[in-house]
Amino acid sequence: MGVRKIVVPALVIVGACTALAGCSRQNDFPDRVASARAAETKAPGDASALPASFQRTYVGTIGGKYPITMDLSLRDGRLYGSYRYDGKTASLKLDGTLSRDGKVDLNESDGERGTGFFTGTMAGDAMSGVWGVQRSKPKWRFDVHKSADVTDPPKSEALRAAVGSYELVAIDGNFGANGMTEYEKSQGVWSLRTSSISNAQREFFDESLSGRELGVLNSARVEVDERLTTRLLVGSRLLLELPFTANGMRFERITYPEKDLPVEWKSMSPSTTYIDHLLYLAAMGATDFSKELAVKRLVNRGALVVEFDPGRKVFRLSLNNADSGDGNVLTFQRK
Repeated sequence: MGVRKIVVPALVIVGACTALAGCSRQNDFPDRVASARAAETKAPGDASALPASFQRTYVGTIGGKYPITMDLSLRDGRLYGSYRYDGKTASLKLDGTLSRDGKVDLNESDGERGTGFFTGTMAGDAMSGVWGVQRSKPKWRFDVHKSADVTDPPKSEALRAAVGSYELVAIDGNFGANGMTEYEKSQGVWSLRTSSISNAQREFFDESLSGRELGVLNSARVEVDERLTTRLLVGSRLLLELPFTANGMRFERITYPEKDLPVEWKSMSPSTTYIDHLLYLAAMGATDFSKELAVKRLVNRGALVVEFDPGRKVFRLSLNNADSGDGNVLTFQRK
């Protein structure tokens, strides 16, 4: 196996770099500190028009140059959802509060670890403030505005629009105490990068993939047929089949340490359909794809959750091993 090693100080790549947005922001330092301070001291706008609850999509930038899209929901003062960098399929989770006077405080995570925060003010259809990796470190200004109010379509309508085939395009994962994996398919070519922290430095390794492993990655797909049945396949092998049900999801109790469960998983039940605008199709306590998905660094057995993002036409499969604590998310995009 060919391995190319890259060593980077750990503090440089903490936070948003795990969102696969690229770490260029860390080196693009010029005026952001002054801009962030101005954003922190900016007088709040008119927050009187804020509704008691909403589901919205926001678009804008971090640092005036990195476009982002946020999907946010407000219920009982709790503000939560996700955001992503334009051009990336991976999203980061957001969870926090919106006060009555419009003050916003959001914690950012990759589903496993904290990766950053947003703090600022919401007024009308706009929100601005600062983003940072750590609250004690220099920050970037962010500005976003509402682009749409979001309503969830009926399950049948969402899956009807999803009929087709979806290829595997990315796998993001974690292993051990601080290891991370990133598989990415770009212009038809797969790459694998792993990293871990040693002696206060994160070391990156570009690893090679065998012909057999590439065959698995290139033939893995999700299909939705005209009867709205969803299937996971690798080549001609059927790994999972989810017949259509008008409401609810395929649900099995997930035996996983409560403290390690993602927030969304804690609220799931057989009647779950949507959570934060994502359509959930299955939550299963024990799956074993070790033969079909035998690829290095890939978690292929354990608790499985299947979700569909109607807005971006993307399927995601989350696999988490309760014994090791390792996990990954497989992202499938329409061909």
